[in-house]
Amino acid sequence: MSRQREMITLALRSTEKQYDYEAPTRLQGGGWDEEGDEDGSWANRRTADRSFRRFFKKFQQVVESCDVLLQVVDARDPLGCRLTQLEQTIRSTYGEDRKKIVIVLNKVDMLPSRRVVDMWIHYFQSHENIACIPFSATASGATGQSYAHELFKQLRALARGGGSEDRKSIVVGVIGYPNVGKSSIINALKRKNVVGVGNMPGFTTGNTEVELRSDIRIMDCPGVVSPGEDSGDVVLRNAVRVSDLANPFAPVQRLLERCTAVQEVIDSDDEDAHHHHTLRESGVHPLAAIYGIGSFPANDVIAFIHLVGLRRGRLSKGGQVDEEATARMILSDWNDGRIAYYTYPPKVDDIFTRSSHDYKALRGRLANEVSSAKDEEAPQLVSNLESGITMDGLPVFHLRLSTASTNAHNRKKKWIHQYHAEEELSEQDTDEEL
Repeated sequence: MSRQREMITLALRSTEKQYDYEAPTRLQGGGWDEEGDEDGSWANRRTADRSFRRFFKKFQQVVESCDVLLQVVDARDPLGCRLTQLEQTIRSTYGEDRKKIVIVLNKVDMLPSRRVVDMWIHYFQSHENIACIPFSATASGATGQSYAHELFKQLRALARGGGSEDRKSIVVGVIGYPNVGKSSIINALKRKNVVGVGNMPGFTTGNTEVELRSDIRIMDCPGVVSPGEDSGDVVLRNAVRVSDLANPFAPVQRLLERCTAVQEVIDSDDEDAHHHHTLRESGVHPLAAIYGIGSFPANDVIAFIHLVGLRRGRLSKGGQVDEEATARMILSDWNDGRIAYYTYPPKVDDIFTRSSHDYKALRGRLANEVSSAKDEEAPQLVSNLESGITMDGLPVFHLRLSTASTNAHNRKKKWIHQYHAEEELSEQDTDEEL
């Protein structure tokens, strides 16, 4: 058993760099054979890099062709899904006026309350100075029409530009990570299935153009996953198939780190926040509560997997826990939505840039081994566990511990209907205005 733990720990340390090249290749459907995957040979890395360059060429074509870019993010983890570096590249290359960027918070129906939605909209619009629109591609009826109406209204405002009332034709590009719902949004705006959708990452493999209105064309492109991204975060965004993972332990380790119980109750009306506070006081990890297991050493991924495997009966021959199968099961639970979660936006005081001296000083004090040389100009959040920010600058995952309540689903439906009560439009009225 100790030998197995040593091997898994070694794999955790070595998988990160290999996976930087693996993710784009998987998404392109190329993949590595098992022998090449284990060897991590330079030939395979060059193949993966060429695959990524071919994919990125399609992405560049969309950016070049579009006037407006809708960056779709998962409303449960907007900062984790944001293409920050690509945003900066687009702005520095084309300028603010030539390429307008709008953040689309998709899947807002999976958030626990209207307050969380409003907090994220306020964060992006007031503190990031970027337009932000809530959306739910799965919403139907008047609610779905309201989402589409608000998004079209934003596009019309951008089409007019400069305050002119005369509309002009615009081309809209839809970008984002795999599986955030880009194609589903296009179908919702068109009100029929014109773009194929699938729950598996990498479903969209080529650029697609659709005419939404006589003056609005929209382009879809494959999801963006670039070399150099943290492999754990990529997997937790459901941007890579769990079955394709060479090593599932690193993403589970990342999940443990980002699910640390928050110390501060941000929303006094949030029942989940109070559950988290109770767990923290008792020293229980939120995922232990989700899986109904005992406590384990902080961030000890092997101990966590072992307890979950025992609980779920994931045993191999001889009665030993099948740790790899258990790790894959945990990741599948996460990506398939069996573990409900969301995040809060950071406080404004927690926001710095990596180029700032304040950020570098704090980062160095918190972790001497962390270098500030990489991606120095990328927007980053200061590590601040008191407000639910991880060392890597991303909000902690706030698990929906209260969803076991029989009223949880009804509460969610209630806030969604209230959110649109004043905006309900008939299909005829919406068409006339648009």
